Amino acid sequence: MINLSDILSLQHRPNFADIDLKTLSELYYQELYPHTYEFTLSSGEKILLKFDLDKFCHLLGVEKSIKHKIHFAKDRKAFRGIRGWNSIVDSTITKASIRAINGDLKKMKDKMLHFYYLPRLLDNGSLVIKYVPNTQSTIKSAYILYDISQADNVFVQIGIQPEKHGQWYFPETFLINRITATNPTNKQAEPPSTVIKIMNRLKYERFKPRKQLHTIPNRFRRKSRLV
Repeated sequence: MINLSDILSLQHRPNFADIDLKTLSELYYQELYPHTYEFTLSSGEKILLKFDLDKFCHLLGVEKSIKHKIHFAKDRKAFRGIRGWNSIVDSTITKASIRAINGDLKKMKDKMLHFYYLPRLLDNGSLVIKYVPNTQSTIKSAYILYDISQADNVFVQIGIQPEKHGQWYFPETFLINRITATNPTNKQAEPPSTVIKIMNRLKYERFKPRKQLHTIPNRFRRKSRLV
């Protein structure tokens, strides 16, 4: 099983057998969670983006992988939000535990395989889709930042939405579109959506993360999102 250092040095997607959820949570905690990203777009808008811990499970589709087995939303709380984060950090939720309840890891596979590329997208990607949702899509993002991973031949994308308080954006969805002969373009960029550019970017620390992963008591969940 590869570790965080291995993930940070990857030049292409790893084998699925070599990655686990806990190591990806370390990547998220060390490389994304501590920072605020500021993007100035060619259309004039400015975006502040933060990656809170309660978004991690949703980005990887953890709850979606067991939705067909656990039908009531209240019974899936352990697979989302801070409870889901804590369960991955303490290894209660793993690929093996999801398989044990006949969960569908295929719904998570591409997201896990390409999650290593997400920090690189945020640091170097230059294209943004000003997204217009359609009735046939579950994507509700206002913007989608994307890049092409040439080594993996995929579009790597992070869709973002404004928080209710309006102070910054949060990651709403993580999308992987494989480039094939029949699907050579990014379907999220099709009209009426438009593609604009990042003209300037800043990345600064919100705080320094601890050296070790830690769980978050549920009673601190709301407060932790406003850091």
